[in-house]
Amino acid sequence: TEDVNFKDRMRHPAAADPAGGMWLSDTEPSFIDADALRKGRLAKLRGWMRKAGYGGVVLFDPYNQRYATGSRNMFGYFLRNSTRYFFIPTDGPIVLFEYPQSYHVSMVLDTIDEARPSKLVWSSVSGRDDETAGPFADEIAELLKKHGGGSMKLGLDRCSHLQALALEKRGCEVRDCQGEILAVRAVKTPEEVKCLQVSMAGAEAAVYAVREAIKPGVSENDLFAIMYGEVIRQGGEFIETRLRTS
Repeated sequence: TEDVNFKDRMRHPAAADPAGGMWLSDTEPSFIDADALRKGRLAKLRGWMRKAGYGGVVLFDPYNQRYATGSRNMFGYFLRNSTRYFFIPTDGPIVLFEYPQSYHVSMVLDTIDEARPSKLVWSSVSGRDDETAGPFADEIAELLKKHGGGSMKLGLDRCSHLQALALEKRGCEVRDCQGEILAVRAVKTPEEVKCLQVSMAGAEAAVYAVREAIKPGVSENDLFAIMYGEVIRQGGEFIETRLRTS
């Protein structure tokens, strides 16, 4: 549209000079205070947990994992393969369950206290969900009893029915907490507002690159590749929908 200055790439106040890359990451040094970002998000999450009476939560959703800890690993893969998860008590150590070869990706963060091997295997590979649900639940129930402050109320943002049943058999009061976590995430901290500004600058830069590439004979796939490439170049994770129309 004509009211957007695509050349300058921003139609909102700049959080800071983005020269040299947009970063778009809360695990990289930038003008955004990454420590304050992580601590502010985790404090908000735990404040809600205390108010709601949770002893702990188990997070499978990569978006929630990154929100609570700043950690990300194979983001798109774990959107469909729930084998990486976090146990977060209201008070106490945060435990990451991960592929052992990937510990180093997240253990540099001060929000994560311990890493353990994941007890879950992708069901389409193993076909043994009924066998892995027990060891998974044993470990989570033990952590909840130790660090849940006397509460056995356990929030799950997503998991299989078998895993939820196994946790309940071990005394956990299982609750679906995805909606509640989304409500917590909806209220932004000052550092998150800066993140939104940087993200918008990156999106507008990608749109500008597409506008510049439009010429007779160019295909929609070519334009989508340019847009995607610009987003990735600036540190973006991925584009959720493949939409490009003439």
